[in-house]
Amino acid sequence: ELDRVRKQIEVAWRLPAGVKGIHEISIKVRISMNPDRTVRSVSLLNKNLLHDPTYQILAETALKAVNEFRYKPLLLPPNKYKVWKEITMEFDPRNIL
Repeated sequence: ELDRVRKQIEVAWRLPAGVKGIHEISIKVRISMNPDRTVRSVSLLNKNLLHDPTYQILAETALKAVNEFRYKPLLLPPNKYKVWKEITMEFDPRNIL
């Protein structure tokens, strides 16, 4: 189920063009889900890196991708809410490029 969530959200992730050092940074987030399979909240786990402009840009795009599912439910089995109600996810541009 967790891989299913990651794949759906990664499809919504749009990497910015022309950003230097993009392949050296990954973004970790904690996602809290609602029982209706929508996102309740998302927070950055490594906020101490927000001073880095590249990290900042990637973090914004990652948060935007997750927030696309605030009103659109993810394709998840409703009967397994305990499995996917809290998710830690890593956005790694090396997996996309």
